Amino acid sequence: MNRWLIAGGLFFLLIVVVLFVWIGISYDTFPKKIKPGSDYRLKGQRVRVPFLPHKTYKTSQTSHTGRAVPMLPIKHLEAIYDLTRDTLNCLERAQVEVYLTGGTLISATLWKSFMVMDDDIDMAVDWKYREYLFSSEFATIAHHFGLEAFYLRGSSTSFATKEGAAVRLRKKGTWTPTVDLFFHRNVDGRIKTVHSWYSNGVHYYPDRLSWKPETIFPLRQGNIMDISVPVPHDSEQFLTQQYGEEWSTVIKSPQPLTMSHTFAFLLTNVTQSWRVGKSTSKPIDECVFLG
Repeated sequence: MNRWLIAGGLFFLLIVVVLFVWIGISYDTFPKKIKPGSDYRLKGQRVRVPFLPHKTYKTSQTSHTGRAVPMLPIKHLEAIYDLTRDTLNCLERAQVEVYLTGGTLISATLWKSFMVMDDDIDMAVDWKYREYLFSSEFATIAHHFGLEAFYLRGSSTSFATKEGAAVRLRKKGTWTPTVDLFFHRNVDGRIKTVHSWYSNGVHYYPDRLSWKPETIFPLRQGNIMDISVPVPHDSEQFLTQQYGEEWSTVIKSPQPLTMSHTFAFLLTNVTQSWRVGKSTSKPIDECVFLG
């Protein structure tokens, strides 16, 4: 009986410790706030937060231009800048067509800089690249750009849950920030976002995450600061379908406990839930490229 009480007490203590670490890391990820319309410097460039009303996502708050926006540390924003640039160079070298999506597309379309509260990078690639992105050839190319490709342990080209249906990139020796490479697939004349795949087939997200091909292609070149980035042909329509009309009129930031990926990636690295793609010592000029 005492052993069960001790075990239960230790388990409860563990939960409390994890909770406190989660709260601490989540709030430390956003140590300051910045008001809409304010300037700051990033990579020697002067950038500005859009002068739009702000509210916390999924709350009863009314949006207001006087409400400050949670802001990542400048070092983290600089790391996002570097990772975006290096990822695009890596994928261009690998001849993998990619374009921005999600919050990173809002960065390119509305902010023209990186959203100060978005701590990861969202990109999409065609389904046809899936096997290649899971391969050691791609991991080797990524290695040459100072990156490591990784994915949820257990994920493969024959099985992936919602969390594992993407290939991710990060700078070697770090766990954040990360790039999520989501898979899009043309199904019955719609570009759909892949949710998961199992032995019984491929599953997709709801219709708000599927688009007419002409909304995406041909791709255009946009900019985040001085980085040239590939974006859907009609980025505004793409984002309106994904987020609704307010994406361009209101800044929405999630609660700190749900907006930070730092704790999630710390936990998954500690538990070794991620598997890094196996790179080789092959020179980059001997790697297999697509095209």
